[in-house]
Parts: sequence; structure tokens; C-alpha cells
Amino acid sequence: MSQFDQFMASISTQESGGNYSVVNSIGAVGKYQVMKANIPGWSKQVLGYSISWQKFRDTPSLQEKIVKGILKGYYDKWGMRGAAAAWYAGPGNHDLDMSTRSQSGGPSIKSYVDSVVGRVSGGSTYSGTGVGGDPVVPKLSEKELAEQYGFTSGFLNANPDIKKLFKSMVSQGWSKDMFQAKLRDSKWWKTHSDKERQYLTQMFTDPATAKQSLSRLRSQRTSWPRPWVSRVRASPRRRSRRLRTTS
Repeated sequence: MSQFDQFMASISTQESGGNYSVVNSIGAVGKYQVMKANIPGWSKQVLGYSISWQKFRDTPSLQEKIVKGILKGYYDKWGMRGAAAAWYAGPGNHDLDMSTRSQSGGPSIKSYVDSVVGRVSGGSTYSGTGVGGDPVVPKLSEKELAEQYGFTSGFLNANPDIKKLFKSMVSQGWSKDMFQAKLRDSKWWKTHSDKERQYLTQMFTDPATAKQSLSRLRSQRTSWPRPWVSRVRASPRRRSRRLRTTS
């Protein structure tokens, strides 16, 4: 198996565990988790004609051919680390493979790239013997694992249900898919809208951007319920005073 083939296999392991039929909650499809919006253009580029995301999902051979065509272009331009960064964060971020900034709902670019490259014999983070040995990926601390999912210790401490799930993942060795399934089944997930979840996570990982996003959405008169907007902006002490006033 060539180094590029190993690299593709590592991307698929990182993205879906090799599952051709999976479609995640944000619309990433198949073994390599290609966003639905990319499929018509990428298929046209590689095959000469466009296909639907459903056709892509249901045809493993097309997934392999299209992804190989796009990913090989990244690999030839920017090398293994640049290609992994481009696949995860977009071609415009191919040179951010050392960025440790948490990404919404996923690991930092560096963590993602290190994980992918670490599985590839001859990759820059490979520390095996090169003869009959497996790539060695450094064991991450609980804090580093949290950052891979876009969480901080402050966020986990503020959400006991999520913290409990996260500790179970660490102690029991859950896969990424299992953790996400447990998370979607949690009370926290079910009692917050998608916009609320994004905002509350961003409050801890990137407060400045969270504040800007909230101001922008309010100015656009979004459909967020006004009581929720007030609730997330009020301090615990201020909320308690309001409760006493209305009791």
C-alpha cells in the first residue's frame, strides 16, 4: 500500500471509522464525511458529471474515486499534513496544520492532523520502527481530548451531564461515534436547540466571537426566543433576583 493509500485510509478512520453509509447531523456524507454541498461540484470535477449526495452515499466506488481525485490534489500540492488540514478545515486553511485553536464540534486542526498522520507509516508523527511496527500516536490528556471536541474545562464544569459523559468516554475508551450518540441522547442536547448548543459551546471556547454572533443574530431578528436570549446573557445572580421579584 502506498503512503497516499495509507493516508486515505487514515482519513476514513478519523472521519467515519470506514462507514460508507453514514450521514452526520451537519450533512457530512459517507466514509470520508464529504459535505453535501461539495458533492455536485467535486463529482463534476472528477467524473465529468454531477451526482446527488444520495447517489454518493449509496455507491462506495464513487466515494473512493471522487475523494481520491480531490484528496490527491491536496496531497500533491501541500504534502500529507497540508492535505489533512485542507480536508478538515478547507483548502484555504491547508497551512494551519499546527493550529491548536478548538474547532466548533471537533478537534483543533493540529490534533486532527496529528491523529491522521500518526497512523501513516513514514508520517511526521510516526515513531515506530518502520519494520512490522504500528504508528505510535501520543496519548492525549483529558484536557487535550476535551479540546478535540471543542470543549473546555469551563464548559464541562458548567454542564455536569456533559462532563459525566466525557469522563465515561475517557475511562471506557468510547469511540467518537459512540460519544456523539450518547451526547445526542443526553438531556442537555434534547433541551437546547442547535443554535443554543453552538452559542453555549462558543461562550467558553471563543467568547468574543460568541458575543459578536449573538449581537448579529439579534440585529437580524432571528427566531431565537427572547426569554432564551435574556437567559444566556443574564448572570446567575441577576436571574435569581428576577425570580424573587416575580415570586
